[in-house]
Amino acid sequence: MSFMRRATIAMSHCRHFSNVKHSAGEAWVMKPISEAEKASPRVEFSVKIPKPIRPKDEPLDVKRARLVWSVRKRGILETDLLLSTFLDKQRLAGFNAVALQQVDDLLEENDWDIYYWTTGAKAPPPEIKEYEFWADLVEHSKNKRKTILRMPDL
Repeated sequence: MSFMRRATIAMSHCRHFSNVKHSAGEAWVMKPISEAEKASPRVEFSVKIPKPIRPKDEPLDVKRARLVWSVRKRGILETDLLLSTFLDKQRLAGFNAVALQQVDDLLEENDWDIYYWTTGAKAPPPEIKEYEFWADLVEHSKNKRKTILRMPDL
């Protein structure tokens, strides 16, 4: 039996945990495993990642500088290239406070979700579609000029 198969079987017998509180005193409780879950070799769980604490009343120029850096350092190259070539210094300089907040909110999303939403592989949530820059970002991701993308200079 292969290592991966043994690991899958072992994981299928793990207990499922669910987080019942999101406060300072987090409590984890076991929930019963159904017969269907016992038979399935797949274990799924989710962890809610807390949002980062942003400074209150952050000056717009500081926020722009932070966002220029943040769109370059997402975690996967595909999303980094899409966002950094679209949300460069010049474009962010023209964004108002609302659009900058929308960029900040978008960066809270999962990298692969952003990639799939911009490329059309998955439908984005309605609130994301309402972002001021969303239609332009989707159009940018189509790369109609067929240019080779590279990270813009800081």
